Amino acid sequence: MTQQTGSTEQHGGSAETKLESWHVKIPEVRVVPPDQAWSWLTRGWQDYEKTWRYGILFGIFYALAGISIVLIIAYFQSYHLLFPLTAGFLLIGPVTAVGLYEISRRLETGEEVRQDAVFGAFGRHGGRQIALMGVALTILMILWMKIAMLLFALFFGLQEFTPDELVTTMLASPNTIPFLVIGNLFGAVLAAAAFSISAVSIPFLLHKDADVMTAMITSIKACNRNPVTMFFWATIIVGMMAISVVTAFAALAVILPVIGHASWHAYRDMVELEL
Repeated sequence: MTQQTGSTEQHGGSAETKLESWHVKIPEVRVVPPDQAWSWLTRGWQDYEKTWRYGILFGIFYALAGISIVLIIAYFQSYHLLFPLTAGFLLIGPVTAVGLYEISRRLETGEEVRQDAVFGAFGRHGGRQIALMGVALTILMILWMKIAMLLFALFFGLQEFTPDELVTTMLASPNTIPFLVIGNLFGAVLAAAAFSISAVSIPFLLHKDADVMTAMITSIKACNRNPVTMFFWATIIVGMMAISVVTAFAALAVILPVIGHASWHAYRDMVELEL
């Protein structure tokens, strides 16, 4: 990759300003079999075992963020937003795992796993492109929330419900099944979009000094070349995240770091880039 930074050259008495630009070739993507996902989980668990103290810290932080969302919903008694907000919160998980990717990168290269490098991983290569990736995922989360609120209002009105009232209404209303079908269809489309642009893009941006568009295109390319494998991998992630929700996010102390480390290995197996 060739990167030009802001500089000034004098030519014939005039100044020519070079604007920052990236010249990055989109890397090749390998085709991997679906059962490779189990290998990613195995290697993710191995990385977690070697550096479990970091993993637990990341997992606890993410779990506390999830619990905070639930408490905010309870405070405002907006219980109908519990599922969409929780699902939307999980969409931005890849951004919170940047430090975990750095741990796996260092373990792979034999570098020392240092605290400053792990917690400062977000700023690697300047951090702007990773931040833009976070903005893209946040926009998708907000879009999902807006759609969920609109659909609920269309099917059940604008009134607030207590937990008991919400359950009773959902069980008794003929609108429940259409609401769930349409809502889950929208959710599935947005979740697929979020997964396709982030599956390998953030590990890529951590690994190489590239721009966010190249990273997202590479991630989409990886999903397109490995549709069955990535669908299987996404299903595993959804299942593990469902376990974390059932355990009131407590299981995230293990689940988040294992998935984070595993995602690094998924990136390394599919994207042809040298360390």
